[in-house]
Amino acid sequence: MPTVEQIWHHAMPPGTELIDGGTGIYGQVSWVVTLRPTPPSFDRLHGNELALFDTNVVKNLGTTLLSLVSSLSEQNISSLGITGDIPDDVISYVNARKIPLLKLPANTDLISLEGKITGLIREERDRLYQKEQDLTSVLMELALSGRGVNAILDKIQKNTQRTVVLLSVDYRPRTKVTDTVLNGVQQVLSQAFASRPQIITGVKISETFSCFISPVSVKQSIEGYLLVGARGDLEEFDRIIAKVGSMALAVELSRRQAVEDTEDKFQSEMLESLLNGELPLETINEKAGKLGLDPAVSYIVIAVQFTESSGIEMITRKAAVALGEKAVCYLHSDTLLVFHRIEPASTIDELRNLNRQVAKKLSGSFGAKLSTGMGRFYPGIKGLGLSYQEAEQALVLGKRLFGDGSVSFFGDLGIYRLLLSLNTKELQSYYQQSLGRLVDYDGKHGGELVHTLETILKYPTAMETSQVLHVHRNTLNYRIQRIQEITNLALDDGDNRLMLHLALKVSEVIHSS
Repeated sequence: MPTVEQIWHHAMPPGTELIDGGTGIYGQVSWVVTLRPTPPSFDRLHGNELALFDTNVVKNLGTTLLSLVSSLSEQNISSLGITGDIPDDVISYVNARKIPLLKLPANTDLISLEGKITGLIREERDRLYQKEQDLTSVLMELALSGRGVNAILDKIQKNTQRTVVLLSVDYRPRTKVTDTVLNGVQQVLSQAFASRPQIITGVKISETFSCFISPVSVKQSIEGYLLVGARGDLEEFDRIIAKVGSMALAVELSRRQAVEDTEDKFQSEMLESLLNGELPLETINEKAGKLGLDPAVSYIVIAVQFTESSGIEMITRKAAVALGEKAVCYLHSDTLLVFHRIEPASTIDELRNLNRQVAKKLSGSFGAKLSTGMGRFYPGIKGLGLSYQEAEQALVLGKRLFGDGSVSFFGDLGIYRLLLSLNTKELQSYYQQSLGRLVDYDGKHGGELVHTLETILKYPTAMETSQVLHVHRNTLNYRIQRIQEITNLALDDGDNRLMLHLALKVSEVIHSS
């Protein structure tokens, strides 16, 4: 079907003026209808029609132009062609809804014009249908044979002489941009759309360049957009290019996704067996080699979690690029595992520094907040399982203790390492015996005695404690008395203080498990 712009240039009489309508001029016109002087004013409308009418006929029907235009807008017409005076309120109405309004010269024969436009629509339908079939055949052959995204884009560009670019879901170019007018395309499209477009949509990138963008959907999820553009006016065939091209890309991406899912599953199974460490050394070394790990090289494991992982594409590939050849990266559930080369004689300070560098590089590459946990070094490929377990524990405990954005090394966990090695039931029993009654009291009364106890044990003097808690010294003394009564423990006894301090650490470990 032709666009409003095509009909304006090829069918409308000389002197026809486009009042406004923004990007609506790139919309399709399915048919043309003319206002009758007697009811019913129009045949039944199905959407995307071009409506022609004379303002004098509108007056004779006993209605207002704004009322008629509003009614047509609700029935999803594509555009309006009007002879006669057009009030400002009508112009404001169509501008707000991006409905193209064409002001026709006075005394335009609307019946003859309707016939001319009808002929154009029919001719354009036949022509475009054949071109669509030809393009579909060529692009689907490429997609089904697995020739790749670039082959599809190159074929579109060669066959149509249009600018074509694959965009990410946030409108960043995912393929090479050859036209300098698209250098700021991400910003333009972000401003043009309040939410991600779900259908093919026309956009004016600059005064000289316009385009259609079409969603590329895989498994009912939009994975990106195909941009098809040109300098000058867009044609309906450009919309077809965008539609057929995005379909071919969806097939290619679905095929690629299926292959990657199979590879990821295979790698995940190998990684799981490697980290479990339950296989013979020869088998472990073989699996490590298939995962890109050299048995002759020393590695340490760093576990990474992003605060918000949605929208982070191709995480393992991008991480590998950011960290360079010394790192091998794999996604394990929702955690990125980095196997980083080190010297066996690396000092603790060197390992801490490596952990910070990895966090900084990944955060900068993805533009996202993340947390890391690093395990200690154990010799050989078989030692990776132990390093991985410690890395996971350091990540979880570090996030619990220090919040999102933590960079933790298992060797720095101090007493928490000891507590982690104990039976969970024993820890819970110790916690209940030491702090259970105090926690229950706070829960029932909305109190702050546990927090007060934690602060008392952290600061050496009552003055510092009361300042940190922002309470009067008498209030602090009252709280100390209540803590001692509830726990049956005197806080001036060193053993009691140690026991309660340890119980608070146990609490953090329990809640991080």
